Amino acid sequence: MRAAVEAIAVKAMVLEAPAHIAPAERVVPTCAPGQTLVHLTHSGICGTDRKIYEGAIPVHYPVVMGHEMVGEIAAGRSTDGAGEGAKVIVDPCLYCGTCFHCHAG
Repeated sequence: MRAAVEAIAVKAMVLEAPAHIAPAERVVPTCAPGQTLVHLTHSGICGTDRKIYEGAIPVHYPVVMGHEMVGEIAAGRSTDGAGEGAKVIVDPCLYCGTCFHCHAG
């Protein structure tokens, strides 16, 4: 019998509406087979994020800002075989085209 896994929450600043950011907690996702979980250490905010903040680019609220990220692999392996603890850059412009998130757009 497997023991229940307790969800881990982290703090985040969340854009709830144009020009309205508030602190919130988010549950850390689990890593399924074939996936990689990255512990983000830094995230950049760019001009696109500014436009999203101002409401010029529509998004589904609430949203955690920042799409230029670096971190360390917390679980799983990267496509090049790097494992836990490896430092990585997340490129949100690359996609597999087959996973749930790709099919959801």
